[in-house]
Order: sequence, then structure tokens, then C-alpha cells
Amino acid sequence: MPRVAPSSDPLRGRPAAVAPLDPGGEPPVSPRARAAARAGLLALGLIAGLGGPTAALVGAADPRTPGAPVLAVAPPWVDVDALVLRAQGREVSPIRAPMAALATGAGPDFPQRLLAAGAWFVLDGRRLAQFCGAAG
Repeated sequence: MPRVAPSSDPLRGRPAAVAPLDPGGEPPVSPRARAAARAGLLALGLIAGLGGPTAALVGAADPRTPGAPVLAVAPPWVDVDALVLRAQGREVSPIRAPMAALATGAGPDFPQRLLAAGAWFVLDGRRLAQFCGAAG
């Protein structure tokens, strides 16, 4: 077998899957990589769009005033009315929501009782009313 002198070709010896650079100097981009980049940008847009309202709700998540209304948010498979009753409270929602209830209860531990009864989280109802323009 004859010996071959080393070549000056930089791609010699690389796998066939590596494509050479185009004349502009940029590597070719596969459709899969473009789809992944678009999905990443979409996710970033969703996070940015929902981040502000979510941060506002998290800031409202400290219901400390006893007897003040709170918003109990529960999983869809939990009956919110029964959850409020198990926590020894009463629902005061003007409109029924599928996964949440505006409720009041006696004692400073009412939000903790709602959590123990199965609520995902409990938010301060007065702060939420301010977001909706219902409180001055």
C-alpha cells in the first residue's frame, strides 16, 4: 500500500457529517436547530409575558390579616367548596371560579388550614381586588 503525504485540507479526517463553511463563513443551520431556537424564543416570550402578573400574585401571597378575604387556589380535581368547608371557612366569591374561591375564616391560621385541606396556594384577597380595580 502506498504512503500518502499529509494533506493541507483542514476537513481531511473529520467525519462526513461535518459540513464545510459556506462562502460567508457561517456554518449551515439544520431545520432541527432552527425549530429548537424558535421554541426557545417562544418559551422566553411566554416567561416574559407571564412573569409580571405572576410576580404580582406572588407579592400578594402573604395573607396575614385575620378575617380578611383570601383566594384559595386548588387543583382541578379538588372540590373548592368542600376545601373551604374543611378549613372551617365560608366562600364569599361573587362569581364562582373553577379552581379558586374567595373565602374568609376565623383565626389567623385560616390560610394554613386551607393549605392543609388541599389548596395549592393562598393569596391575599384584598391585594387581588386592587389588581382588578375593585378596591380604592
